[in-house]
Amino acid sequence: MRPTTIQITLERHLPADVQLAIRHHILEVAEHMPSHESNAYDAEELSADGIRLWSARNDDSLLGIVALKNMGNAGEVKSMRVLPQYVGQGIGRALLLHIINEAKRIGYHKLYLETAPIPYFLKAIDLYTANGFVDCAPFGDYRPSPFHRYFSLDL
Repeated sequence: MRPTTIQITLERHLPADVQLAIRHHILEVAEHMPSHESNAYDAEELSADGIRLWSARNDDSLLGIVALKNMGNAGEVKSMRVLPQYVGQGIGRALLLHIINEAKRIGYHKLYLETAPIPYFLKAIDLYTANGFVDCAPFGDYRPSPFHRYFSLDL
């Protein structure tokens, strides 16, 4: 059933359903790529200083999550995940547009993201490119790898 309303909220402390979604995200990534190539953050890493995490909800139901990592004058989109039962219902787009607007509000000049160029992530890649993200070189501490694809968006 398609949610009629989506509320996107900054999570100061990660509730149990968000922590569970993060664990499932890490497990799903591990199913599709070698563990030493995964850059997915766990709940502790997503609670660190310099990272903000938002949840998308319909009433009490968690629909998805997205995080924004501070990189100085830029931000990195981290752990964008829509719960499987809500994929294809506009939740990912709502989360991505929210994080783009937050990055602009903060004053970032650029947004980055890293994902894997594998079939499992193709819908996400389509979403990113449809919203202006373009391929770029590795950024931050990332290195070239056939398991990773890097994107940026000028704000």
